[in-house]
Amino acid sequence: MRVLVFEPKFVGHFIGFALAACRAFVEVGCEVTLALSRDARGSEAASVKLRDVPKGVQIDYTLEVPKVYRKWTNARLESSALEQELAIRDPDWIVAPSADFLAPGLLLNRRLRQRVARLKGADFILHNCRQTYPRPAFRERPELWLDRLTLNLLAGIRLHTVDEYALSGDAAGRMAVLGQPVRFLPHFFDRRADRVEKSEARHRLGLNQDAWWIGSAGDLGRRKGTELLIESFAAVARSTDANLALFGCLSESSRDAIRKVPHLVEAGRIVFHDRFVSDSEFSDFFPAMDAVWVGYPRQVGMSSTLLFAADAMKPVIAIDYGGVGWTVRKYHLGVVCRADRESVVSQIRSLSTQKPTRVNDEGVKQFLETNSTPNFNWAITAGVRAADASLDSSITTRVIE
Repeated sequence: MRVLVFEPKFVGHFIGFALAACRAFVEVGCEVTLALSRDARGSEAASVKLRDVPKGVQIDYTLEVPKVYRKWTNARLESSALEQELAIRDPDWIVAPSADFLAPGLLLNRRLRQRVARLKGADFILHNCRQTYPRPAFRERPELWLDRLTLNLLAGIRLHTVDEYALSGDAAGRMAVLGQPVRFLPHFFDRRADRVEKSEARHRLGLNQDAWWIGSAGDLGRRKGTELLIESFAAVARSTDANLALFGCLSESSRDAIRKVPHLVEAGRIVFHDRFVSDSEFSDFFPAMDAVWVGYPRQVGMSSTLLFAADAMKPVIAIDYGGVGWTVRKYHLGVVCRADRESVVSQIRSLSTQKPTRVNDEGVKQFLETNSTPNFNWAITAGVRAADASLDSSITTRVIE
């Protein structure tokens, strides 16, 4: 079975999902091609991630999709790029690891819909199920209704989402107008085999051994609520012994927030590394913390940061909104609060005085047993395995309900 993994975006979690899909389909015996943007070849972040390309996967840097990230613009660009790729290649199956732009692109491109329908099958992963979230702005409602209709035009495509909240309770009823099934896809995650002690992780990262640390890592900006975290920490710093660690690429607004508190930086109370963080640094970051910030004030979708924090048994502070807040509450991974400085200050103060801070062991166990690489592999390849009896059917791990 010839599988085309189509991923024109190459920053953040996008390329991670593409590689995870490649591994899953290679594992069952498929012939896999990964189609990436031409610009990915010169990206430091993409180059680091692509060192882990599974053996046998062919990479094509052929897609011409500018970094725009505007829904309807990208919908046209990505659908056009996929149409061109299908004209060059003749896959049996396609996988779109982040299909939030591509799905409406198929709505606009009837010719591409017909071409995809002639394939043996396809898997689309949806991350941004905004139509299932509460209290949309009035101006958003027509577009969200269109999103619901779009899913019904994708008959024959296996639709997945890693956002468990979007398939829960009342939210599930807002997914698609005619009930087009969207399956829960566990997030891929491999628990760290070597347990790193907090002291060792702090030594590697150059952090004060005796301080209480709250931190955030990865892309640090408004989406993650980094500015709110910095402002809240500055407000609570005088009355606690808490310290703040920020490892990752800061947005300009986050840099501005740090510039307003130079005394905390000079005193070592705020430590930040404004650059791409290596996998080893990222892996050490969570064991080094006492608590982890996963604010995401208006985030739609899941955050893999929750998995890394849970694996390190570190409590999180999250804004009580959507999938992130819902997941923290369901699995008891930490605390949730409102998206205002007073509420965040209260939670930082509360956690920093609980020594040691703990998470719910049973909740963490359930969360990490559900979201695992074997479960991801089983779910994402279920369609192709059903379509081709010659593929390896020995995968027995099943999604935990």
